[in-house]
Amino acid sequence: MKDIIRPSQRFGRLLTPREAEIFDLVLLGKSNKDCAETLGISSRTVEVFRRRLMNKLHADNFAELMWLGILGQRPPADWDANPLPHQDLRGAEINLAEPTRQN
Repeated sequence: MKDIIRPSQRFGRLLTPREAEIFDLVLLGKSNKDCAETLGISSRTVEVFRRRLMNKLHADNFAELMWLGILGQRPPADWDANPLPHQDLRGAEINLAEPTRQN
């Protein structure tokens, strides 16, 4: 099994420790407010750090930032021409139904 690394570790030399913390929280789906509460800073400060992240990683939008963090790459160049279904992203269908709980 591959070692699991935090998404921010891919960019360790580029990001400050605080930027890395915020990057990881954002990729977990946390809002600015949630990030701020977790880190004990203001949501405005989180906004500033998110903007810095986007600038440092040359992400044009939030979706591209997610691609970089989760997959470690930018979307394919021809993505805009025919976004779905993209041949590089085909795989098993994801079941979004409620998981059954076993006791």
